[in-house]
Amino acid sequence: MGCAATGFGKTIVSGAAVRAAHNKQRRVIFTVHRENLLAQTSQTFADFGVPHGFIAPGYPYHSGTLVHIASIATLQRRLDRIEAPDLLMIDEAHMAMAKGWKLVADYCRAKGGKTWGNSATPIRLDGQPLSPLFDYMVEGPPVRWLMDQGHLSDYEYYAPDIPDLSQLKKRLGDYDQGQAADVMDRPKLIGSVVKHYKQLARGKRAILFAMNVKHSEHMAAEFNRAGIPAAHIDGDTLDGDRKRILNDFADGKIMVLCNVELVTTGFDLSAQVKRDVPVECVILCRPTMSLALFLQMVGRALRRKPYPAIILDHAGNSMRHGFPDDPHEWSLEGNEKGEGGASEGPPPPITCEGCFRQIRRPAPPQCPYCKREFHKPTKPIEEGEGELILQTADIKAALRAKRIAEDREAKTLHELVALGAARGYASPQGWAFKKWSNSKHRSR
Repeated sequence: MGCAATGFGKTIVSGAAVRAAHNKQRRVIFTVHRENLLAQTSQTFADFGVPHGFIAPGYPYHSGTLVHIASIATLQRRLDRIEAPDLLMIDEAHMAMAKGWKLVADYCRAKGGKTWGNSATPIRLDGQPLSPLFDYMVEGPPVRWLMDQGHLSDYEYYAPDIPDLSQLKKRLGDYDQGQAADVMDRPKLIGSVVKHYKQLARGKRAILFAMNVKHSEHMAAEFNRAGIPAAHIDGDTLDGDRKRILNDFADGKIMVLCNVELVTTGFDLSAQVKRDVPVECVILCRPTMSLALFLQMVGRALRRKPYPAIILDHAGNSMRHGFPDDPHEWSLEGNEKGEGGASEGPPPPITCEGCFRQIRRPAPPQCPYCKREFHKPTKPIEEGEGELILQTADIKAALRAKRIAEDREAKTLHELVALGAARGYASPQGWAFKKWSNSKHRSR
C-alpha cells in the first residue's frame, strides 16, 4: 500500500512503476473506480510512453497488450475473459475491501499476481482492516511538509456555519444522506454559502460538495441567481456535457462546480482538461463522519499554486476531523471502533466569530487575523464597605443549577454556541460541540 497525500502524485509514481513493469514484459492492470478517471490515467501513462488498452464499456480487449486500465465494475465481470496480470494496481485502495474489488484482487493473487494499492486515506468508514490485501504500507511525506516545501498549496480555513446534526440517524457509519440533505438544503444555509463565497472567495474557482443531486442543483441555481456562474454535474451527466462543463470551469466561464461525490477520490482537474488549472476553493456543504471523505474533499483545493486555497466549511467538518494537514497514524489493521478516523487527533479548532477563521488550539488571546478578542475581560470583584463579597456554597449551588437549566434550554448547536459566547468561554464553539455531541441532557 502506497500512502501519500492528495496531490502528491501517486498516479505519476504509478506511471513510472508501470513503465518499468512494461519494459520487463510484465502484464499490468491498473484499476479505477469511476469511468471518468480512465482518460485521466491514460494521459499519465501516455506521458510515460506506455502503450496500453482498456477494460471498460465500449473498448475491445486485446490480449497482446501488456498494460490495461480497467474500470473495476467491468473488470469484475470479465475475469474469465482476460489474462491475469503479474501486477494488479488498485487506485483509491481504501475501497478494495468492497465485494467487487476483493473479488478481483483475490482472483489475481490466486493466479500468482502481486497487488499494489494507492490511497491518500488508507482507512474505511466501516473499520475493516486492509491487511488481507496488503502486507505493508509505504508512506510518503506528511501533508504539512509538502506544503512547506511548495509541493502542495497552503490554505485558509473558514467555518461560517456549524449545523445542528445531533438528531440525524447514522447509516453505514455516516450521516443518513436524506436527513442530512434536509438540514443542509435550507434557504438560510444556502444563502449563507453564497454570501460567504462572495465575501471570502469571490473570483476563485470553487468546487462545492453537496448532499445529493437535488441539493447540488439548488446550490448551483442560487449561485447563478446571485450573478456567480455555476453548474451541477453528477454521475449521470452525459460525457459531452461533463467535458464541456469542466472546460468551462477551467476557463473561468463557470466559477462554482457543484457535485455530490463525482470529483472526490482521484479527480484531477488539470488532467481532465489537459492543462494546468488549479482548484482555488472548496465549499463543504456535506457533513460527514468519514475522515477519508473529508480529506478527499478538501484535498481537491490543495494542489500546488503560489497562493493559499480557501476552504469554506458550512458543515462543521473541522469540528469532527480537524485540519487538512493534521498528522495521522495510518494502519492496515483497521479501526476497531469503525468510526472512520485514524488516530485520535487534536481537539477541535476555535472559530473566530469576527472573521470565521479556524484557529488551532491553544488559541492566542485574540484572533491573529482580524484581532478580535477571544477572551472577555474578567469583571472586577465587587466590594462592599471594605469587605469582599464572597460567594457562599449556596450561591455556588444556585449558579450551577442555573447553568444546568440554561444548558438544557439550548436545543441546537447554534444556541449552545451563543450560550458559550455569552458566558465568555475562550472557545464557545469547542465547548458547544462537546455538549452537543453528548446530547442526553437535551429533550431532542
